Amino acid sequence: MTPTDSAKLDLNELKGMIGTTVPPGPWVEIQQPMIDLFAELTGDRQWIHIDVERARRESPFGAPVVHGLFILALIPALTGDGAPWIKGSVGINYGADRVRFISPVLAGQRVRAEQTLKSVEPYGDGGAKLTMAVVVEIEGNDRPACSVEMIGLIFP
Repeated sequence: MTPTDSAKLDLNELKGMIGTTVPPGPWVEIQQPMIDLFAELTGDRQWIHIDVERARRESPFGAPVVHGLFILALIPALTGDGAPWIKGSVGINYGADRVRFISPVLAGQRVRAEQTLKSVEPYGDGGAKLTMAVVVEIEGNDRPACSVEMIGLIFP
């Protein structure tokens, strides 16, 4: 679908894509300096994230844990080129539902995400509100890091 071909998005075409899963984006390694920067930017400097030696000694995970909200913030990068229903459109975040941090991500692990179009609703004058089921996976782990329903608005 290329929404720029018309003045309005074709809601029937979008609805026909419900259930479409986009292959995951590339693996992204989350390194400790990235975690430290996120901690500094957000003020969440809990030792389990930034004190490498203490996390090795005292954490039940044996290493620093990536902030859950950092994983959530990485979803645009983790889903790769995005989805065909957004190309050629202006897309903005509207919110998130059912956020679950299922497995911790440790410093040095790699993650990526896939998304499945779950629902389409008209929004405003010619726009659409889309809900995508997103699963963030951890390389080599059977359980995902995170699952969330991301809600976005797209406009032609």
